[in-house]
Amino acid sequence: MATELLGSGGFFAGRPQLRDDSNLLGYRSDTELSAVGAPQLFFSGSRDGYNIFILDEKGHIQSRINKNRVNLLEAVAIDSDQNTLFNMTNDQGEIINLDGLDGDNHRTTLMTENDKYIGGMTIRGSNYRYLAQVSADYKMAFELKIIERL
Repeated sequence: MATELLGSGGFFAGRPQLRDDSNLLGYRSDTELSAVGAPQLFFSGSRDGYNIFILDEKGHIQSRINKNRVNLLEAVAIDSDQNTLFNMTNDQGEIINLDGLDGDNHRTTLMTENDKYIGGMTIRGSNYRYLAQVSADYKMAFELKIIERL
């Protein structure tokens, strides 16, 4: 849905945008997140890392998380040929996996398959903050709450 002018409920939300960012993954403050809830993700492991899938409210796989050509994280179709593997790391930067985590609540960072971290990025002209591949200086920590282990 790319339109010449994207707005918000009839109110002017900044300068006109010619791009559609609806597939990009953004992040919110804790206050904003408490109002909408955290997304549920499914980590499908392989020898080289995890595919991360976004689940809908019924727990069904809706889309897969991928890094696009400008290093922003986006939601793509499950059967898309675009595929980014991710690794979880601990506070010391060591790669960890779900099998090695005791308990269900953990603080972790994410890395892409080429050893770059996931963190926040702003895009000029946008009012939103996006998740993107970044250097270690800008990495973001995530709160991982394990709901179910398969």
